[in-house]
Amino acid sequence: MHGLPLAWAKFERRRIDNLTWKMAVSGQNEIVRGTFAERNSPDRTGQDVNTSQIQFAEPGWYLVVVQAGTGNATTEIALTSGSVQTWVINPMGRWGAGTIVQPIDVAAAANGQADPVVQVLNRVWQPYQRVSIAWLTQTTAANQSVQWQTTSGELAGFNSLAVYVWRFFNYAGGVEKMQQPDRLFDPPQAEGNVTVTALRTTANRWYSPVYKLYRSVTATANNPFNKVVWLPECLADYTHTLRVAILATPGSGATGSPVVSIYSAANALIGSQALTYNATEAVYTINVGRRAAGQQIARVEIAQINATDAFDVEAQLNVTD
Repeated sequence: MHGLPLAWAKFERRRIDNLTWKMAVSGQNEIVRGTFAERNSPDRTGQDVNTSQIQFAEPGWYLVVVQAGTGNATTEIALTSGSVQTWVINPMGRWGAGTIVQPIDVAAAANGQADPVVQVLNRVWQPYQRVSIAWLTQTTAANQSVQWQTTSGELAGFNSLAVYVWRFFNYAGGVEKMQQPDRLFDPPQAEGNVTVTALRTTANRWYSPVYKLYRSVTATANNPFNKVVWLPECLADYTHTLRVAILATPGSGATGSPVVSIYSAANALIGSQALTYNATEAVYTINVGRRAAGQQIARVEIAQINATDAFDVEAQLNVTD
């Protein structure tokens, strides 16, 4: 399963050595970062109720599929948590058990002149051994959980259960939504006396909730043409958000305020922002509304870079609508 483009984990409640029920975890839970917990207690009617949850260490979007055994009885799996926003059509699934009337003894009159006496057994019949339901869940803060309750013919503490969780790539809470991520495809160009060096803070962007591909920027001399320039591929009739993260290159002690600017194909200034930086990472955003054809974003640049500057910068230009 490590070849999948989405992080995946499976939580399976199973017997270990026929003695103890344990939750076996497989897949890529080091990326999903989910923690399973359960509470077994009877409800108000005295029926055993199994309440379970998956808690997520980081905010984001998750697809949760719960599969439970029926114990040959009417079974329900229902959402019970109000701490997360769950996008579902059915918050509860119910699979009813039917009744089969089974004759077990027939006594007929010897002369055949009376109706036979039939003894029957009403048998409960459940066509499913296991049932499942799925929910798409969004958490907005760390350590939120999705919680559900299972009622079935299996006793609390002895119920079979499997939970499958997919963590979606665009799973960072607090980061603007992206329908098409990062139009700054190509490495930036260094102009004037600027040097740009690529840095990687994560080996694989799929493994980090907010992947950052930093570039270290310095200048060997003051020059009005000192710039870092991106040439994005953007279309008209879409809104965009430019997101820039910046901080002083560790150990440099530098501070400064270079300026990021966005230009159209006609070289018109669309938006700009001073990037005041120090040793603590700062994040700046510029929202760009829909542009007419021929006036879409054509260039993003960071200028006013001096010889005293030494900063690490990461930029994303995202389609937001």
